[in-house]
This record gives sequence, C-alpha cells and structure tokens, in this order.
Amino acid sequence: MQRGVVFRRGVGRAFCGWVLSVAALSPLQAALATDAEDMHDLIQKNQPVEAYTLGLAHADELGDPQFDLYFGIAAVGAGHAGEGVLALERYVQQFPNDLSARAQLAVGYFALGDDLRSQQEFEYLQKQNPPPEVASIIDHYLTAIRSRQSEYKTTWSGFVEAGLGFDNNTNSGAGSSTVNVPVLGAVTLEPGGVKIPSVYQEIAAGGQVSTPIAPGITAFGAANIDDKLNDADDAHGYDILTFGLRGGATYVDQDNLYRLTGGLSELQLDGTDYLEVASIAGDVSHQIDPFQSIVGSLSVAGLRYPTQTIRNSTIYTGDLSYRRVLVAPWNPVLSGGLTLGYEDNPRAGNLARHIYGVHVETSVVPLPQWLLLAGLAVQQSDYLDEEPLLVTTRHDTYGSLNLLAVYQYNRQLSLRIEALVSGNHSNLGLYAYDRNVISAKVRYEF
Repeated sequence: MQRGVVFRRGVGRAFCGWVLSVAALSPLQAALATDAEDMHDLIQKNQPVEAYTLGLAHADELGDPQFDLYFGIAAVGAGHAGEGVLALERYVQQFPNDLSARAQLAVGYFALGDDLRSQQEFEYLQKQNPPPEVASIIDHYLTAIRSRQSEYKTTWSGFVEAGLGFDNNTNSGAGSSTVNVPVLGAVTLEPGGVKIPSVYQEIAAGGQVSTPIAPGITAFGAANIDDKLNDADDAHGYDILTFGLRGGATYVDQDNLYRLTGGLSELQLDGTDYLEVASIAGDVSHQIDPFQSIVGSLSVAGLRYPTQTIRNSTIYTGDLSYRRVLVAPWNPVLSGGLTLGYEDNPRAGNLARHIYGVHVETSVVPLPQWLLLAGLAVQQSDYLDEEPLLVTTRHDTYGSLNLLAVYQYNRQLSLRIEALVSGNHSNLGLYAYDRNVISAKVRYEF
C-alpha cells in the first residue's frame, strides 16, 4: 500500500503532467466549453478535487465529449476512478487516437485494480514513442501491475548483474601491521591481518517465483549467486562466492502483512567453504495509514564454520522499525528502527555477545528515472567473557553508511552506483578496522 502511495503521488504526478501537455493538442481543445475549460485550468494547477467538484455541479453536461475528457481526468485524480473511467471511455470511443485520454484511462484502470485493461493501455502507449521520462513511468506502472498480479496468479522474475569496484580492505584487516593490546603490548600482525586493498569484478544472478495457494496466502521461493573476484595478487585469498536459497509464505489481511521465511546460504573464500547459515524469520507489517507503517521481526540464524568449529553459534535477533512516506518534492520515504540480538556460542564465551543496534534509511526520487537511497547503521557488540591471554572483555562499535543511486534506463535495464563507508571501533586493537567500498553495476531484470 505504501509503495502505491509513493508511486501515485510521485511518478503518477509526472505522468499526468505529460497527459495534460498532450491534452493541449486534443482535437476538441479549440472548442472547449466554459465549464470544461475551467476544469482544465484547475487540473493544470494540480487541483483535481476542485475540478471534480466543479464537474459534479454541471453533471448535466456529461456525455459532451470535451466535458467527459476533463471530468474524467479530474475524477481519476480526485480518487473517484470509477466515474472517471466511465467518462474517459465515452471520450476514447470517439477519439481513439488521443494519447492523453488513453493515458489517463490507463491510470484509471490501474486505480480500479483492472490490471488487464490497464496493462493493455500502457503497452499501447509504449508503442507510440513517448519521451524517455514518460516511457520510464509507464515501465513503473507495468512493474506495479506485475507485482499486484502475483496476488492471484503465479509470477516469476530474475536478474543478472555485472560490475566493477574498489575495496580498500578486502579482508577487514587492521590499518597497521603493529597494534597495541592489553597484557602483550605491541603486537606485529601477519600480512593477512593487515588490510589489503584491491580492485574487483563482480557478477551476480538470481530469480524468484511466487504463487497464491489460498485467499490472502502466497508462497514464494528465491535463489541467488554472487561472485566477487579481486585483482590484487595478495587479495585472491579473499575472493568471495556466495549463494543461497530462501522460501516461505505471506498472508495479507486488511491492514497487516505476515511473512515467514526460511533460508540456506553458503560463503566460500577462494574456493574453500568458510561459512554456512541456516535461518528462519517471521515479520509483521502493520499499515497505520496510507503514509505510515510499523514492522516487527524476529529471526534465528545458525552459523557453521567448517574449518573453525569453535566459532559455530546461533544468533537471535529482534527488530522494530517505523516507516513514513512524506508528501513533498522528490517523494521522500523515511524509516528507522532498533535492533536487539544475542549470539550464543556454547564452546567459547568470548565469542558470545549481546547486540544493540539502531538504523535509519531514506530514499528520494529526484527525477522519474532516478532513485537515491541512503542508510546509516550503528551496532554495539558486548562480548560476555574475557579474551584468552588478554584478560580483557571485548566491546565493539560498528558503524556503516550505505549509499545507492539507481538510474532506470527502462523496465529491464538499470545502472547502479553503490558505496559503503564503514568502520569497527574496538577496545582491542586486533579487531579495529575501516572498510570503504565503491562500485558501478549494470543490472538486467526479466
């Protein structure tokens, strides 16, 4: 529901601007009646409710083509899609080549939930060579239609992605070969413990499928693989291959969405199994109103290290988040939340910890084809037992800033610029590090 609000208020507003610019070329423009002209002026001022109210006051003019055209646009914009669609259908029957009317009719069908006819109209408009920014908006509508169709029929999608990047710390190593630690004083690290920078290439692919199994209940499954190859000779040991499977089900009622997800994933370092994770998570999203929601989630993840069994552990995590859609330029969406967790390690108390975190995120749409996102997170880890030999209990604070810019060339093809600025502060210098990563990726979705 939230996604639809952002879409209609942001992307839809730009689309309707194109609708009105084309409407000026309507074959009836030169012969506008006074009432229709007044409605047209109000619509251009982004006052569809006032235009709709004016049209109701002159309902006896319904059936006149120019009145139907602007009453239909006003009614759809004011949230009365049923009335608007009837008026626009009457007009389009007489003037099937009027792109402005067919565009607004497609929006009306979308608002009514008539996905088949909305899809047909948008696909027709795609073939009329609209401006690039309008073509992008049409793609967004078609994507939204596909998402809604997943509620009542089986749908699938996939992607392939390739990119280049630079990682200033591929191994999350210390910034210096010498660190000071309690009891031992200055310690010289092995080369593998000092950060190793490298340019890298990355390829990834994934897919997902969903199918309804009962009213309001949808089952889903997904798979992904990601391969990161470092260029620097001494960074090859940190080439990372990850792949995973996940699946579950969602249940939707009037104001809530419930999701249960199970997952299996594996991470390999330079071709050697390093980490295996099995997880299960449940979350509930409650829609407060069209602009606000809260999400609560609980998860359990079992971590297994094939070559370092002492690190095997189970992590329990809970998160509570709040999300707000703002009615403002660039259509900002803000969210934030709190995280609590506990990592249980029965073999080594110095690897068990309490976890406390806070995170905030925002996204904006400065132009129809652009999406910008930023996320800031801070996590405190308080370990339970002292480190062997160091007679000190470890305390870490990890912070990260994630940035993402997406240019959506069309519905399938996008360019993504990603950046990570992060660092881990620890009272034990062995575990302190900074890591900054930047990459450019091309993604094709199908």
